[in-house]
Amino acid sequence: MAKTVQICDDDEGICGVLVRLLSPHYKVTVATCGSEALALIAERCPDLVLLDMVMPGMSGLETLEAYHKTNPLLPTVVLTGDQEPEDARRALDLGAHVYITKPFDSAVLLDEIRAIFASETLERDGSERPPWRVKPGPSA
Repeated sequence: MAKTVQICDDDEGICGVLVRLLSPHYKVTVATCGSEALALIAERCPDLVLLDMVMPGMSGLETLEAYHKTNPLLPTVVLTGDQEPEDARRALDLGAHVYITKPFDSAVLLDEIRAIFASETLERDGSERPPWRVKPGPSA
């Protein structure tokens, strides 16, 4: 069965790009705000969340913190225009696997998602989780 990736981003254009990029490989759901993301996670937890940091209402950090209380192992990729080092550190401390800044390289994003899913398989076999990291966008 295909893995499910949940996009949480308030930018309709970015969501469209991500759906086109990911849907050939994964089942994709979309939430446009933190509260909608939390509701979808509670309804049917995805295999991975692709999370923006800057959204109206709940921020990405607040959203991440909220769902990691009940789903601490839910893999998360932060994909954001927010390039504040403190926010990146906080997101990684809260459980995000990788922090990618926009604009992003599609191949890098797909590679990161594949690596997370591959590491989940390895973790079940007893190996360690790979280290978290920050990936700057192609302009950085």
